Amino acid sequence: MPPRLPKEQTLSGAYEGLRTEYDAARESRLRRRRPGVTGTGRSADWHYRSQVDYLKLIELARDTHRNDPIAGQLLERVSDNVVQDGFTLDPDTKDKGLDQELRDRWYEWAENPLLCDKARESTFQEKEKLISLAMDIDGDCFELPCRDGSLESVEAHRCRTPGNTVKQVICGVKLGPHRERQEYWFTPNDIDPWMPLDKVGDIVKYPAYDKEGMRTVFHILTRKRSSQTRGITALAPIFDMLGIGGDLLFAALIRSQIANCIAFIRQRGALYAGDGSVAATGPVTTRTNADGSTMQSEEIYPGMQLVAGQDETIQGFSPGVASPDTERVMNLVLSIVGANVGAPLNMVLLDPTKANFSSLRGNFEQAKFGFRQKQRRMREKFHTPCYLWKVRQWCYDDPTMEQFRTRGDIKLFNHLWHAPAWPYLDPLKDAGADLMILSNGLSSPRRIHAEAGRDWADVCDEIAKDNVMAMEIAIAASKALFERTGERVDWREIMPLPKPGSLKFNLAVESDAPENDAASKPTSDAGAA
Repeated sequence: MPPRLPKEQTLSGAYEGLRTEYDAARESRLRRRRPGVTGTGRSADWHYRSQVDYLKLIELARDTHRNDPIAGQLLERVSDNVVQDGFTLDPDTKDKGLDQELRDRWYEWAENPLLCDKARESTFQEKEKLISLAMDIDGDCFELPCRDGSLESVEAHRCRTPGNTVKQVICGVKLGPHRERQEYWFTPNDIDPWMPLDKVGDIVKYPAYDKEGMRTVFHILTRKRSSQTRGITALAPIFDMLGIGGDLLFAALIRSQIANCIAFIRQRGALYAGDGSVAATGPVTTRTNADGSTMQSEEIYPGMQLVAGQDETIQGFSPGVASPDTERVMNLVLSIVGANVGAPLNMVLLDPTKANFSSLRGNFEQAKFGFRQKQRRMREKFHTPCYLWKVRQWCYDDPTMEQFRTRGDIKLFNHLWHAPAWPYLDPLKDAGADLMILSNGLSSPRRIHAEAGRDWADVCDEIAKDNVMAMEIAIAASKALFERTGERVDWREIMPLPKPGSLKFNLAVESDAPENDAASKPTSDAGAA
């Protein structure tokens, strides 16, 4: 029998020594207890395993959006930046005529709410805005493609699991053995929130994919883990912070009211001969207190006079309330709230006056990273599946379109979605930077215009057509001038067109100093020179 090794030399003993190396894994009296953390690994779905709590989280976020003066407008601002005027479709089938046909069909459908929306209320762009909001407020949402060619919108609370199911269904989403989505279970309509959902027969099942492997339910969500089936509201980490911010704002308003109060103090001496009653200065209101006693209050008005009685002095009183550093604390709260939805403080307040231009540019550039990621998720989860579904539907309804589907030289389903971009913060410098990139061959016109939300083919076509139109008008004007005066004037003198390279840009390096810094400005004409 081999000799027994000391415990510290065995595999289990070595593991016990290793697992205590991280102080973060040890309990501490200085650390907040987190009830959801256990000693075993859990999937993301386990943390919202209670469907009641999950639905309550959605309703809390919706109430915050409705009633909170900070979060409600902030979510609207983020959604406006993500969607703007809508995404732009660019078919790329290798056939210009077919591209134009697909583009025309798409916008004819997308801009008509009678064709686009099952409820006949929303255009495709309006759906984009509602989807962007739902991703942040509810956590996710659903669009169901219907046989009549319209889209039916389904909010997050309608995707639910009945109480008597024994299958692997996570908040209304049935999963397969590899966590693949097999079915979505929806309530048929908005049922009574107090009515329990106990039977599987009370829900409507939709397969996640059809026989060709195409999505039949467009589930738009933001995932932070691969094992996450449903989306979580972006407000989940900051509910308490929003409450603190609301309390601070309310307290500041009350403090301002108190500081602007006015009162009159009557000081009566020993020789006061009145009977204790004083003539009213304005309308008198009688209020009953909680203990049954009554109290009278008199209204005041501008220009009023208080007449003092014998041996009586009237003195005005306005309380001076010490104001703590409320603005700094509020800015900290708003910064944390904005960081969770991807918006800087300047965007939260709609106030760029407290930062210099370099700071604004840096903040907005960081915000755009998050906006672009959200745009990409919308393209992948909604726009692309929706376009593929519409093209397949057009093929089924139109034999001519079906012929293109089988041709080897045509890529019928190829397309691009151009997400909306943002205008230049400093047009002169930003346009000059693009010009420098192009002139040095660092990128292509197609990529630069795509980053700005424009299609290079459309830009080329519009430039060519506009130049041709300008030339035709100028040539016609030159001929008419010659017929009237006998003078030959070149049409280029009538309509001078800009030439590439005719404009020069001064790409000065930006200074990090604030624009309002008095030390950075010249104080005299000599300094300016």
